[in-house]
Amino acid sequence: MKAAMKVMLTLILSLCLVGCGAPDAQEQKEFGFFYQDTYIQMNAEAAAVIGELGTPQGYTEEPSCAFDGMDKTYDYGSFCLTTYPADGVDYFYSLWFTDETVQTEEGIHIGSTREEVEQLLGADWPEGETVRRLTAAHSELLISLEGDQVSSIQYRAMVL
Repeated sequence: MKAAMKVMLTLILSLCLVGCGAPDAQEQKEFGFFYQDTYIQMNAEAAAVIGELGTPQGYTEEPSCAFDGMDKTYDYGSFCLTTYPADGVDYFYSLWFTDETVQTEEGIHIGSTREEVEQLLGADWPEGETVRRLTAAHSELLISLEGDQVSSIQYRAMVL
């Protein structure tokens, strides 16, 4: 009887732990943003994507305070992005929206309401909180509210 109980207990525990494995690929991907037909993913190499985006409306660079090389900022009107250097290659570090004409993959844009964000993300926004931070792999998505509307959206790499 004891052996049967042990087998049953082991079987029950095994079934309970099935959902506790490694996260699936969807959960592990980096955050990114589609602009027209171009995908900009945090921590990805920047050169080819910058080429696809075309000439920016503005560009600046400055010595990186964290890496050996130059941090670069590209202004594309509706969004801006920055890169960081590592081993002679530029990688995407951050991207932020500057107007309401662009949106996240989930459909959130500057001007979306708190209720729309909750519906699109499938979770309540904690009362009193003004910033919602979502993480995936080595990047994050920050959505800020002013009153009951989205005032800021930023993607950011979490560089190791």
